[in-house]
Amino acid sequence: MSLSFHALYSDGRKYGAFLEGGQSFVRTTDGGKMPVPWRVGECTFVQFGFDYDPPEGLRACDWAENSRRLNAHLALFTPPQRPATEQTPQTEPAEPDTRTTLLPREPGESRLSQLQRSVGINEMRARANRQREFQEQAAQASQPTARQIAAAAEVRRLNNSYARQMRPRGGGGGFGEGFVG
Repeated sequence: MSLSFHALYSDGRKYGAFLEGGQSFVRTTDGGKMPVPWRVGECTFVQFGFDYDPPEGLRACDWAENSRRLNAHLALFTPPQRPATEQTPQTEPAEPDTRTTLLPREPGESRLSQLQRSVGINEMRARANRQREFQEQAAQASQPTARQIAAAAEVRRLNNSYARQMRPRGGGGGFGEGFVG
């Protein structure tokens, strides 16, 4: 009997796939693993599948049961998410525009003072933009994800369960009740 799971791509190629920790991976040429990619070269992901060669003499009802189980296992594989926008390769990296726009000259102002004032204002704007981006990223990073919220709720539930088990039968009346000193 031979069995193998694979990820099928639009050019007809199959790449060996497996599950580990509830996530889908494909095998790399060096024997490692990587998450299932949406795009490989010019082709895109189509579906997961399996190749199954049953052993000789297997009854049809047993083959059908094996096939049903393999399809159930195949349903656990998570397909890669299609990117919201397809990325197009850039021929050359885009460099930021570092030119300074000169502000209008004030009466009696020299050209050097005009240039210095323009550079200072542009630098303050750039610094404010960088600071705003940093604050947005920090705020986004500090927001808990749904997985973190669920994990915290589960920990809270377990801690409450353990606390209920540790309470005395009387509901937590204490050890010194009825003791006359």
